[in-house]
This record gives sequence, C-alpha cells and structure tokens, in this order.
Amino acid sequence: MIKLPCADCTIAERLKLLNASTFAFIIVLVVSNYGQLLSLEKKIITLQQFQGFVEDVLELRRYEKDFLLDVGTNNIEMIHKYLARITVTVERLDSQLKKLSSPEDYRTFIEAMQHYRICMKSSERGSIVSGECLHRYGRIMVEYATAVLEKKKAGLEINLKTILYTFTIVPAALVVLMIWGLFSQTRSVLNRIAFVQKATQDILRGDFTPIQDTTSTRDEIHGLIQSFNKMAMELDTKTHELIQAEKLAAIGTFSSGIAHELNNPLNNISLSADMLLEDLDLLSRDEIKEILQDILVQTDRAGAIVRNLLDFSRDKEAQVQEIGVRDLIKRTIKLIENELRLNHIHIDTWIPDNLPRILGDFQKLQQVFLNLFVNAIQAMPDGGLIYIDARYEEPGYVRIDVSDTGEGIPQDMIKKIFDPFFTTKEVGAGTGLGLSIIYGIVQKHGGYIEVSSKLKQGTTFSIYLPAVGRKEDETEA
Repeated sequence: MIKLPCADCTIAERLKLLNASTFAFIIVLVVSNYGQLLSLEKKIITLQQFQGFVEDVLELRRYEKDFLLDVGTNNIEMIHKYLARITVTVERLDSQLKKLSSPEDYRTFIEAMQHYRICMKSSERGSIVSGECLHRYGRIMVEYATAVLEKKKAGLEINLKTILYTFTIVPAALVVLMIWGLFSQTRSVLNRIAFVQKATQDILRGDFTPIQDTTSTRDEIHGLIQSFNKMAMELDTKTHELIQAEKLAAIGTFSSGIAHELNNPLNNISLSADMLLEDLDLLSRDEIKEILQDILVQTDRAGAIVRNLLDFSRDKEAQVQEIGVRDLIKRTIKLIENELRLNHIHIDTWIPDNLPRILGDFQKLQQVFLNLFVNAIQAMPDGGLIYIDARYEEPGYVRIDVSDTGEGIPQDMIKKIFDPFFTTKEVGAGTGLGLSIIYGIVQKHGGYIEVSSKLKQGTTFSIYLPAVGRKEDETEA
C-alpha cells in the first residue's frame, strides 16, 4: 500500500494530496516534454544542415564528372561555388562534425578538401588536371559526409524513440500509479467499512463486541468506528436493561398465580399455628411434632417458590454452561405451574432420554421459554394445551418445539412478530418486545427460530440451539 506522509490526515485530505501530487507530476512531465520537443526541433534543423552538406558534396561530384567529361560550360565555376558552400558548412558544423567522427577522419576530410581545391586551381593555370586526383579526394569527401549524416540520423532516431517513450510509457505509468494509489486508499477504507458492516450484522445477532481498529490512521472511518463502538456499548446496556425489564414484566403477567401459589402454604402454616395455639394443652407430644413438621414443609414450599422467583428475576452475569433441556424446561414450568392451573391449561412434554445437551446461559434461555409459555397462556384465555417436543436434528442442532392450541397468528403477521414493538395484543396488554428479545437471545446462542401457525388451531415456535454432543442421562418426562 502507498504510504502517505500524513498518517492523521482525513480521507478528503489524502485525496487532495494525491491529486496535488498527480497534478505536479503532470506539470513536470509537460515541461519536460516541451523541452524535449524544442531540442528535437533544433536537431531536425541541424540534420537538415547535414543533409544540405551531403547534397553539396554530391553536387560537387556531379559537376566534377561533367568537367572531366567536358560536358557543359560553367563546371569549374560551379565546382568552386560548391567548394565554398561546403567550407562554410564545415565551419558552421565544426564542433558537431568533430563529435560525430574521429579526429583522424575529420583531419582526412579537411585535407581532402584542401587537395581538391589545389587540384582545381592548378587547372585554372592551364595545367592538366588529373582525374584520378579529383576522383580520389572527392570520394573521401562523399564517404565522410555520408558517414556523419548517418550518425546524425541515428542520434535523431534515438531522440525520437526517447520522446515517444516519454509521451506514451510515462503517462501510462502515471495512470497506473494513480489507479494503484486510489485502489490502495479505497481498499483500506473498504476493508475497515467491511469490519463495520460485519459488526452491524453481529449486533443483529445480539453480539455487541466493539470493533478493534488496528490501524494508526485517524480519519473519518476511525471516527465512524469510535461512534459505532459507543453505540454498540449503549445498545448492549439498553438490551441488558430491556431483558431485565421483560423479566419483571413476565413476573407481573403471572403474579396472580404466584400469589395464589404462595397463599396455599401460608394458609396451611396459619391453620397449623392456630391449631397449635388453641389445642396445645390437649395435644400429645407426637401430634405437636407432626404439626410443627407440617409447618416446616409448608415453609420450605413457600421458600422454594420465592427462590425460583428470585433466581429468575435476579440480574446475573452471563454464565455459559452445558444445560440439560429437560432441566431447563422443568424449572421454567415450575415458575408458572399455578398460572397454568388458574387458566385451565395443561402442559405436556416429550424430551428423549439421549437428547444432547446445549451450551448457553441458563437464565437467558429460561427467559426464552418463559416468554413463549406466557404468550401461549395469553393466546388461550379459555384454556387449552401446551405441548413441548424436543429432538436432535442435523447438522448438530437441538430443536425444541413449543406448541399451543390458541387462536393462531395470521400469515401476513408472522414475518413481523420478531420486530421490536410489534404485537398482536390489545393496547396495554404488552410492549411487543418479548419475541424480539427471544429472537436476539437465541441468535446470540448461535441458534435460530421458526414459526408456523394456523388460525383457530394454534401456533408452534421451533427453537434451534447448537448441541454440544454429550447425551443426557435423564429419564423421559
């Protein structure tokens, strides 16, 4: 990943820095290319001069040939004219000619020009001009001029390739670099957003674990993660408070049954105490002992009711443990035994002997089934049946069905029943949070819920919880 110099920069600042760097690079590239084009223009002009130099030498040789063949009338004048032009060109291009040729070749060329000129002057004095002399020195001049022109062309070709590469490869490399930089920055942002997305999905499953931002970057995403973590902590606290409030609401729902259940042992204690006071002198020691024993039994009975209620309502830290389904269901039913009797509801269970245990928080899972039982009771105001059926299902789940013979739920409402604050009850009869909390608790335990219902026939809630693999050594309920 491209490391930008500002670790604490925001995403906007990073993009601005990346754009500014790209713009600066483009400016440098444009200035560089402009300079290369100017240099190329000068080299093309120089090449034209070299081309003219070669053409002058060739023209010189043409007039030399005409002179030797005695063709034409002004051959000598034209030879002197082109010799003068060649001399001017050599003086103008002196430094470049020396760079393009070795000192020996350059000196040989200069000497050839001088000898060529001497040969032509001797002809003006009436001397017989040797064709071999002109031909030999003329050939040296042509070979030299042609050689330096080819070298000049080769150098210009290299320059053209360099400019071509600059105009194609460098911009392409710049585009690749920009794409890489944007991709690197985008990938970093998207990866961290993916953590937030995953954490959001975890929250839907009831997991409020904060996101650990391992990067040292302090940008908008870091701020988002910090805000998200704060929200997750607040949601965790509020969810915990909601669960506790729902417990108390459930207790309030069957408080009349609890009062009636407590009243029975208290009445028995009261009657036994009155009998003991009135007939103390008439009762034998064994009869007194029997009455006191009955008082102790009824006291234990009332204490058990209170303990069960306190165990359920107390706000405890989550304790994950292996739980036997039969024990879980049995202890939950114990909380609403009298409520069931008062509402003329019979409860029946079928839990196999070899059913695997489940792993979870006993208190929270107890609340799941207590809420389902309370909903079933409220769905059967004229009495009915609650049937609990537990079984093992692949892949590795314990399925617990809670069925009732109530009014049922309309099909268009089934998809909404786990939404917070959605309720089919009358105003004031419920908050609509019970099933939403059940859904969250089950998901947090790695399970899921299915619902099936038929109007006038009843509803079945199927709770799927992961099995731990160890079988229960309990008898059938």
